[in-house]
Amino acid sequence: MLARRSWSTAQTMAQLRDGFAWWRAYYHYVKPHEALRIELATLRERGGQRIPQRYRACTPAMAAGATDHRWAVVELLNYPVPA
Repeated sequence: MLARRSWSTAQTMAQLRDGFAWWRAYYHYVKPHEALRIELATLRERGGQRIPQRYRACTPAMAAGATDHRWAVVELLNYPVPA
């Protein structure tokens, strides 16, 4: 289902392109996807009463081999964009 995610709309094609590029980068490098999670060989204790971790979160870029870790939003924003 398509839904409006902000109060403003893209006024120009360049704004629409930039917004889509941001969403695509966030989706592939920052947001983990449950279907891509990697099962750990041994359970990872998390301390206290919490249940041990069974899976490692994985992004599409990690699954494709483009990166070895989930990126933070700050890391994504600081990445130099080719001209």
